[in-house]
Amino acid sequence: MLEFNLELFTLELELVIVELGSRFDLGRAIARGLLPSIYFSDDPDADLEAYAGTYAEYYLFDVGVASWLQGRAVRKGTPEFGRAFETWLLHELVCHRDYADGPPVSHWRSASGYEVDFVLGDHTAIEVKAKENVAPRELRGLAALLEERPIKHALCVSLDPRPRRVGGIRILPYGEFLDALWGREFDV
Repeated sequence: MLEFNLELFTLELELVIVELGSRFDLGRAIARGLLPSIYFSDDPDADLEAYAGTYAEYYLFDVGVASWLQGRAVRKGTPEFGRAFETWLLHELVCHRDYADGPPVSHWRSASGYEVDFVLGDHTAIEVKAKENVAPRELRGLAALLEERPIKHALCVSLDPRPRRVGGIRILPYGEFLDALWGREFDV
């Protein structure tokens, strides 16, 4: 099983625009290469317009910069740790997509506000929780997506010590998930 490295993990952090407010300039971040071009189309103006809506998530790949901008530290049990864990997993998914010809990675959000962190192709939905003992109420986004359309793999990747099921949703420890991902279990 793959090992989780906290130092490597803290090199990545998800930033939500609301947290940074006016201190974050998406145009400058794109121009300076802080956001990899693989997340955007060939038209930066259209990208900026698309990301100017009421909801946006930005993933930066250097927790040091993010922590400095926010004036926060990444410690287990904090929201920053959860965002960093989610960003670390995104990095793994993007690497899998790019290096192993894996499926595209996207995000899902319903009109009523439910969301799922990552969707691989049209067959695998992944919710990320940086905690042990994920409760069924924390899987509402996955449940809402399953009601909307069929999904072959509905997963919650977490710090749980053992895999388990809650209804049609598999909760997997992050190491087991990564083994299955790179073993191509979720390619279709």
